[in-house]
Amino acid sequence: MTNQSQAIAAAALQLCLDDEHLCRRGPIPLRISSLSGSGLAVLLAKNRPALLNPSELALWSNEGRPLRLTAWIGGQSIALTAQLVWSELAGSSSDEVELIIDATGASDWPAVVAAYRGAA
Repeated sequence: MTNQSQAIAAAALQLCLDDEHLCRRGPIPLRISSLSGSGLAVLLAKNRPALLNPSELALWSNEGRPLRLTAWIGGQSIALTAQLVWSELAGSSSDEVELIIDATGASDWPAVVAAYRGAA
């Protein structure tokens, strides 16, 4: 996928972390680093100001904790539940967090993949 087609797909798709235990001030927009049709995704979020609850993230990290996500595709929202596979605060100032998720069981995951690939 070219950079231009990725930008178009990104405009058609917005993915947010929407988990009341982790998000201090409401849904947090996520940037997709990679996404697979099988359900695995690497997602990045800015954590400045501190939008994530670090103690909760550390407590549940690497435990397969269910995460609530919302995908906005073409103006419609889709609620998704995925399993947290890994999380890491990046950088010395912890201003970005990386989440690896497994959305294998999410029935609407194919719609997210299609929107990301620009096919929706």
